[in-house]
Amino acid sequence: MRSLILGALGLVMGQVSATAEPIDDLLAQTEGFSGVVLMGDTNAEADFYAHGYADDTVQRPFSEDDVWRWASVTKQLVAVLVMQQVEAGKLSLEDTLAEVLPEAQTRHAKTITLGDLLRHTSGLRPPTKLPTEQLDPVKYCSGRPLGRPGKRFVYNNCDTVLAAAMVEKVTNTPWAELIQQKTFEPAGMETAAAKRFGEDVETVVGRLSDDEAEPQLDVAFYGAAGSLVGQGQDLIAFNAALMNGDLLSDESRAILWMGLPELGFVALGAWSFRAPLDGCEGAVHLVERRGHIQGVQTRNFIAPDLGKSLVILVNRGDFEFGEVWRGQGFSYTLLSEALCSNP
Repeated sequence: MRSLILGALGLVMGQVSATAEPIDDLLAQTEGFSGVVLMGDTNAEADFYAHGYADDTVQRPFSEDDVWRWASVTKQLVAVLVMQQVEAGKLSLEDTLAEVLPEAQTRHAKTITLGDLLRHTSGLRPPTKLPTEQLDPVKYCSGRPLGRPGKRFVYNNCDTVLAAAMVEKVTNTPWAELIQQKTFEPAGMETAAAKRFGEDVETVVGRLSDDEAEPQLDVAFYGAAGSLVGQGQDLIAFNAALMNGDLLSDESRAILWMGLPELGFVALGAWSFRAPLDGCEGAVHLVERRGHIQGVQTRNFIAPDLGKSLVILVNRGDFEFGEVWRGQGFSYTLLSEALCSNP
């Protein structure tokens, strides 16, 4: 049974886990925290904690039913979609842009691989501005590169947009439709969806800071790089399905989570590394994906060896999470409490 703990109201509903009070206290005592935390397992059952307001203007507290913008956590799900097509034999991580998307007019297209796109080592130049109208994503993401592929990590939304376009080319199916069929449905993700252009979707209201509201933005323009929305519980369900082998085979998942030390432990669509946590014996394997669009930030942590995952959603663009691998900050403290206390 999931438990609901509303830190802002001091209410508890359902059965509370042994770590509930410390986590609830942590959220209340952390300066600037406004959001929710879900701690889940391989059964997709989760404890839910919240502190602050989903909409500050009317002081509406957070709810498990809230829909959030997942931002760049979208990239993590798209990477799984790509690996599903690799498993099906329709793509290879060594396939190049030129082979699959000859319409992508960019230098080095013959050597930029699908793996490069998912690791952000394509060498493509990140766009300086988000489009203000619906454009052909392949044309928008083509152009003069920064350098040769495979040499260094450069974060770029267009890498994931082009990876999704490669999936669309070999399946003749829009990526948003395919992810519904191949990921959302088998994982039991009931509210997850790709935001469509002009679609009115009520999501948690973000703020750049306590004193500054965020400007209007249609996240549909991010496409496969950041347009997914849904409840936090759906990310817990995704993590559980991934750990259980419902979305990928063990072999494909191992490839997906192969963090490269020479590139900052970047894997395919996420980061995969081992980190010491307070209270755990030995370093813990963590898969981390971050998302941030204006006033909303997302963190998705999977601890596969422990069969646990942690989803953090905040509606403050200036909230500082810290760095787990440095052993400091909010994420480190929260993970230590959630994963290493009373296991």
